[in-house]
Amino acid sequence: MTRNGRARGLVAAAVLVAAAGNAAAAGFHALGLPGAQLAALSADGCLAAGLVSGGQAGFRWRVGTGVETLDGAISVRALSASGRYAAGSSLDAERREVASYWDADGRLHRLGGAAGVDSISVVSQAFGVTDEPRIVGSVGNAAAAFVWTRADGLRLLEGPEGALAARAEGLADDGTTIYGWAEAPGGRRRGVLWSAGAPRFLPDRPDLAVREISAASRSARILLGAAGDASAFRWNVETGAVAVDAAVPAQAVHLLSSSEDGRLAVGSRGQGNERVAVVWSVNGGVQPLDRWIAARDIALPPGWRLGAATAISGDGQRIGGWGQHDGRFDSFVLDLAGEPARPACAPSGQGLSSVPGPAPPQPIQGGTTEP
Repeated sequence: MTRNGRARGLVAAAVLVAAAGNAAAAGFHALGLPGAQLAALSADGCLAAGLVSGGQAGFRWRVGTGVETLDGAISVRALSASGRYAAGSSLDAERREVASYWDADGRLHRLGGAAGVDSISVVSQAFGVTDEPRIVGSVGNAAAAFVWTRADGLRLLEGPEGALAARAEGLADDGTTIYGWAEAPGGRRRGVLWSAGAPRFLPDRPDLAVREISAASRSARILLGAAGDASAFRWNVETGAVAVDAAVPAQAVHLLSSSEDGRLAVGSRGQGNERVAVVWSVNGGVQPLDRWIAARDIALPPGWRLGAATAISGDGQRIGGWGQHDGRFDSFVLDLAGEPARPACAPSGQGLSSVPGPAPPQPIQGGTTEP
């Protein structure tokens, strides 16, 4: 059996196990998919997507249904609001990485690259997707940021004047705001927002230099990223960029997703074997996720070590991530409220193609065109 065949076999075998799980009740829910690293949740947290390590296969998981295979994936980084589309990368016929997405039926679609951009090993990479679908990412080795739609194909985003490289890390669910970073001469990165295709820099503060915007809430009204001193920051229109206290100075915090109201954000702290999943809250700051859920009477099953919390639902009531269970990678979804305290997920028989499309555009303000 080939490596790809083994990966698909693992996913297929896990469907029977994961389908038995029901994340309607409050608590910790393991996907039961060996090698799985969950990367994204739908807006309501009822669907998740990620990669199965060790082979070219991604997965999409749904409450009450289980796992489906996303064939050919070498990365899965994003899930649209409804969960209809997943985005990441696959390999083309020349074994080069190419930005890709998977539709409601799990079919793979490759986006290609841009003329004149070096593509020896990386043609393009996708980092964000909406229900249109509208997809953003970078071409080459972060040579330039792009946006793709069915109508216009892959189109490069205008970079700030003098920028040597750029990457779009994601976009709002309505598609109006794209966020990421651009690299100026000398290697200095600046956080960038694109609205209507035009870039503007996220302003620095006297005590905080915004270097990358790497994540956001679903509307992109809450932005997360890295500052010049390797600390994490949160941003909204009212407060601007505010540094996040890591609580453990020697271990950098990486915030990867925010609730829509900005009261919760999730991510990880540390590197390698020292990496642990964390949650940031308005009242409690940064805390290890296992300690935070224990205070809410949610038990962590024996044998689990939480490595990263990578996604949170818009209402902040579901958190997804990955860790190690008895020494092997697996993924989890935490339901903080359960039913009927929060809306139930759609019936398992409802097709993804029947989920409503994106909301009307709601552009955000803030930022500057000054370098």
